[in-house]
Amino acid sequence: MNTTPKVIVTIGLAAPQIKALKENIHPDGIETYKIISEPDSASARTRSLAHLTIECVILDINLPNAIKAIQQLHLDYYTDFPILGWMETFDQELYLECVRSGMQDAIVPNSQITGTAHSKIAACRARLSCQHDESTDRNYLNQLLEKTSDTIYFKDADGRFLRGSQSLAQLFGCQSEKEVLGKTDFDFQAEGHARAAYQDEQSIMRSGQDILGKIEHQMLQNGSESWINTSRLILRNERGEAIGTMGISRDVSELHRSKQTLAHEREFLNTIINSIQDGIFVKDADSRYLLSNESHARSIGANSPQEVIGKFTSDFLSDNYTQAAIDQDNEILNSD
Repeated sequence: MNTTPKVIVTIGLAAPQIKALKENIHPDGIETYKIISEPDSASARTRSLAHLTIECVILDINLPNAIKAIQQLHLDYYTDFPILGWMETFDQELYLECVRSGMQDAIVPNSQITGTAHSKIAACRARLSCQHDESTDRNYLNQLLEKTSDTIYFKDADGRFLRGSQSLAQLFGCQSEKEVLGKTDFDFQAEGHARAAYQDEQSIMRSGQDILGKIEHQMLQNGSESWINTSRLILRNERGEAIGTMGISRDVSELHRSKQTLAHEREFLNTIINSIQDGIFVKDADSRYLLSNESHARSIGANSPQEVIGKFTSDFLSDNYTQAAIDQDNEILNSD
């Protein structure tokens, strides 16, 4: 089966060097590669290679403009492809300077065994792919931290912020994440809340048990306060070792205030109902008590309204009274 050859672009390599490159890659398998030779980096930039599958660029780094050429290649066609240097003899100082400029590795034909260049090309491409994957993941994380309205953070074992969302920075009165990094909750939050958060984080580090959906009253040093639903989780490195914590919090102040309002209204309603001397009760369609005031509870022999809720008339009255109550309930339910 025919396969499209992988393209290697050489820059500044003369014919003898290209021949040596072919032999160094693999003397029996060079047909899997297509060598495109450019005399210098300028001509390579003027040529459209976008339709080709570029495997790598190999540049003679002994050329006077090699460093500049490597830097320029990162701005042109070959940003996504590894750049390897060609060296007739190994020069450590030149090699390190080229690596700092963006070269991934070097091929030294006179000191390496047959097939090494092929392996180096594959290794460079694998490393570059990993770098791209890491860059993509970092980009996704940065977008999340920038756009989310929830506050997200990553901390080290001492509670210092390693990363944080823009919403976290704004909550703390900062312009950007950079103003938060390296600091702790004690720099922004009231002592009590900061201390409680720190104790939770240390508990997670010791036990390995995450804290999920905890409702907290949050107070900042500037006096502002809110209610938050927060989850704190253990942060591990690639070896699975605990190195800190991470967390996400959502402001639930409106929901908390609504619940408080409902609770106050319910308490007020219960006060009114219990102050009425007549018995008051509410049942569901199955004649189960949903509400009872104190007068009604006493009338059926219960000690309190709470003792009545969820039970039936038969739990308190004789069969005759129970049947009469059920008949009355059914008559009411069936009436228009």
